[in-house]
Amino acid sequence: MVKVLPIEIIDRILPVANRDRIKALTDAEKLEWSLLDTYDWFYPTYDKP
Repeated sequence: MVKVLPIEIIDRILPVANRDRIKALTDAEKLEWSLLDTYDWFYPTYDKP
């Protein structure tokens, strides 16, 4: 029998931002935010706050 990991653990393992818990966003906006946030995680060198 295969055990399924809880979503909290999967979110920590996968190197992709997950914005599924933000209810006010459409599916297209969740995808866009996830892509932008994931890019920000991996390329902070170019971030000029």
